[in-house]
Amino acid sequence: TIIDCKWFFLSWKLDPTIQSCLVVLDTIHSLFSESDGFYDRLTQKENPYITFQFLNLMDFGLSDELYIKMNARGKPLTAFENFKAWLLGYVDKQGFSQVPNDLDVKIDMEWTDIFWRMRKDKQIEVDPQYLKFFKMMALFRLSEKAEFSGFRVNSKDERWINILRSSLYVSISQFEEMQCFDDELLKNLYKFLEYYRKFADVQEKALFNQLMDSSDYLTLTRFYALYAFISQLDNIDDWEQHHITELTNWLRLTRNLVINTRIDDSTNLVRAIQSLDNLASHSMSIYKALSTMDEREIVFFNRVQCKEEILKAKLILDTLDWLPLFEQYENHSYFYGQIGFLLQYSKTGVDVYDQNKFNEYAKKASILFSDKLIETRDFLLQRAMLTFGDYLIDVGTARSFCLPAYGSARVRDENWRKVFGNQTLKNLLDALGDDTIISLNDIISKAKVHDWRQYFISYPEAIKYCGQRVIHRQSDTIYLLTKSTMRSYHSELKTFVLNIELNRKASDIVLGRIVRNSNYVDVYGDDVPSITIRNWKEGYLSITYRGKFMVSYRDNENNVIEHDYKGVPDELITLMDEIDNLGV
Repeated sequence: TIIDCKWFFLSWKLDPTIQSCLVVLDTIHSLFSESDGFYDRLTQKENPYITFQFLNLMDFGLSDELYIKMNARGKPLTAFENFKAWLLGYVDKQGFSQVPNDLDVKIDMEWTDIFWRMRKDKQIEVDPQYLKFFKMMALFRLSEKAEFSGFRVNSKDERWINILRSSLYVSISQFEEMQCFDDELLKNLYKFLEYYRKFADVQEKALFNQLMDSSDYLTLTRFYALYAFISQLDNIDDWEQHHITELTNWLRLTRNLVINTRIDDSTNLVRAIQSLDNLASHSMSIYKALSTMDEREIVFFNRVQCKEEILKAKLILDTLDWLPLFEQYENHSYFYGQIGFLLQYSKTGVDVYDQNKFNEYAKKASILFSDKLIETRDFLLQRAMLTFGDYLIDVGTARSFCLPAYGSARVRDENWRKVFGNQTLKNLLDALGDDTIISLNDIISKAKVHDWRQYFISYPEAIKYCGQRVIHRQSDTIYLLTKSTMRSYHSELKTFVLNIELNRKASDIVLGRIVRNSNYVDVYGDDVPSITIRNWKEGYLSITYRGKFMVSYRDNENNVIEHDYKGVPDELITLMDEIDNLGV
C-alpha cells in the first residue's frame, strides 16, 4: 500500500532505513494479521504499552529528507544529544528571561565548531567533550550556591560535585535535581562561549584545553577565574582594549593566588570558587581595588600571598615599571608567582622598595633556584646555605635540607619556599658574584663553622644519603634518614663521615687493612648504626657514636668482650678524634 502511494518515490527503495521499515511492517503483518485487539492495546492512553519522547524542533525550515538521512545512520542518540534536547525543553519550560533566544542555534552550530576544532585526536568524538563542558558549568554554579555544614561543604553538594568531576554518566533527572541550570548560569555560559569564539587568545584557549583534558582542582579553579571575569561583562560585543588589559591583570593575580593555596578537596574547591566569585566584582579594575584592601578581605586564599598581591598592586599603581619586573620573575619555574621575599630584601624604608635592588636579588635568586642549580650532585646550594646559618626546616620530628619539589601547593610548601624571606638566604644572595657556581664553590671551600653544619659542608655524601633530604637529631647525635622517619633505614652522621675517611685512606699502611675488613651498617628502628671491622682477634670490632665514639670488641656471636681501645691503632683513634672535633 505504501509503495503504491503516489507520494512514494521509487528511489526511496534504495534507502536502508526505508528498506528496514518496509521489512518490519511486512514481518508484523505476517505475525499478527490473523489476530484481533492488538491495535487497541497499542493505542490505549490510560496504561500505554509504548510511549515516545517528543522534541518539537519548531519551524527550522528543515526538509523531511534531512530527518530520513539523520535516522538512516542507525545509531542511538548520544548522551549529549539527549542532554541538549532536555536542556532546550527545560529552558523553554522555565521561561528564563536572561537567556538569548538563539541558544538552540548556538549549541547546534557555532559552539559545536569550538569543540570540533579543539580535538587533538581527529578520532575523538565531539559530543563527550561538549557534554563535559556543560557538566563543568553545572559544577561551577553548584559551587557558587553551595552551603556549608561546619567547616565542610554540605554532604549533598559535595556528592554532586564529585559526580560532576568524575567521568560518571549524569542522568537528566540528576541534572533536574541539582537545579544548577538556572537563568544566571545559562546567561554566563552563553557569554563565555561567545567570548571564546570571538576574542580568546592563546593563554585562554590553553586554559580551556586543560579543562577538557583534566578535572583536577587546580585546573577547575584557574578556569573558573577566567569564566568569572567574562561573566562580569554586560555585552560581549563591547569588548575593547581596556578589557584585555584588565583580564591580563586578573588572570595574573588569580593564578598567583590559586597556585599558592592548597586546593585539594571539594570543600576547598567550593571556598576558592566562592572567593573568586566575590572578588570578580572588582575584576574590571583589580589593582585599584586591591590597593585599598586588607589581606583578610580576600577570603580562603593563602594569607601571605594575598598580602603580597596587595603590596604588588600598590607598587604597580605607583610606578608601572614594576609590572614587567613582577611578571618576569613570577613566571620563574620555581617561584610560581611568589616573589614577596625578593621585595622584602629590597625594602629600604617604610613602604619604600628599591627597584634596582629588587632586580639584583631577583636575578641571583632565579639562577640559584633554577633547574640547573637547585640540586646539584654535590649539593652546592644546601652547603653554601649552611655556611651562613642553620636554615633547615622542621618536617614533623625531622629537619629538612629542602627538596626541589614542584607540583601542588602542599608539595611545594615543604621545600625551599620555606626559606624565602629567611635572613640566611639574603646573606647568601649578598655574597654571590657574577658567576654563581664559582661563588658557591668559593663560599663552601672557605667555610669554617663551629657546629654540626661543617660535616655536611665538608661531606656532601651525607646529604646524598638522605633520600628525602631529612635528618633527625637526638641530643648531640644526628641521624641521616633514607626516608622521613627513624622507622626507615638510617645512619649516624659521625660514623658515616668516619667511614668516608677510612675509604679515602685505603692506601694507608695501617688503616688500609682496616678498610679492607670494614663495613658500614645502617639500621632501622632502635638499632644503632655502626662500622664493623671483621677479623679482629677472634671476632670483630664495632664503632658507634652516642655523644662520643665508642669502640667495642665482640665475638662472632655478637657478645661484647671489651669496651675499650685496647689494640686499636693510634691512627684510627686520631682519625676519630679529628672527626669528633670537626665542628668545634
